Amino acid sequence: MRFTDYYEFSDSITSIIVDSDLSIIPKFLRNSSGRFVYVIGDKVAQDNGFVDRVEEALKKDQENSVVYTYIVDEKTPNKKIVELIYESYRNSGADSIIAVGDNATIDIAKLVKALLSSRTRDLDFLRGVGNAKELVPVSLGVVPTNI
Repeated sequence: MRFTDYYEFSDSITSIIVDSDLSIIPKFLRNSSGRFVYVIGDKVAQDNGFVDRVEEALKKDQENSVVYTYIVDEKTPNKKIVELIYESYRNSGADSIIAVGDNATIDIAKLVKALLSSRTRDLDFLRGVGNAKELVPVSLGVVPTNI
């Protein structure tokens, strides 16, 4: 059983940002009241410079800052990675997430957002449709690299 099949839930993505127009990232953050960004990227996105370009777009705008960047080094998301990023996010002081990478990286970011929004940090709570309720607003923007 694959991890992504096990957790079947839907969660909203605040904004989809294409690599050709990263200049809209500051506007996305202002619209979502975000200021401190936690970037989740994958190894391929890092190696191809996507993560660096997102961070550069954030640095151009003096109101925003990257508080942490986590690079996922595995091709398949798993419970341990999601829990590790969840704890790291909670300790970072971030108020928004930007996921840079493929579908697996975006799924990880959505799971982290769902955990942050729920009353529990137990991933099993998220199993099934409609169990992830928005309780804590966390903005999620994605820069998909597989379009």
